[in-house]
Amino acid sequence: MERFKKEVFKTTKITENFTDHDIRAKTGSDAATVEIAAKMLSHANTAVTSKHYDIVPTGKALSA
Repeated sequence: MERFKKEVFKTTKITENFTDHDIRAKTGSDAATVEIAAKMLSHANTAVTSKHYDIVPTGKALSA
């Protein structure tokens, strides 16, 4: 993860530290629908996803 973060800091405008949990949360929140988020996060059903992630479609949403 550290090599990945160094590359991110070097090649993007990101300056704040982040964890793998942050990446997972961003992935879940950026999904187009709760169903897609549940699939990408390997949740058994959408209830878990809905409880823990705010699905906010931005027009640039991730799809499975």
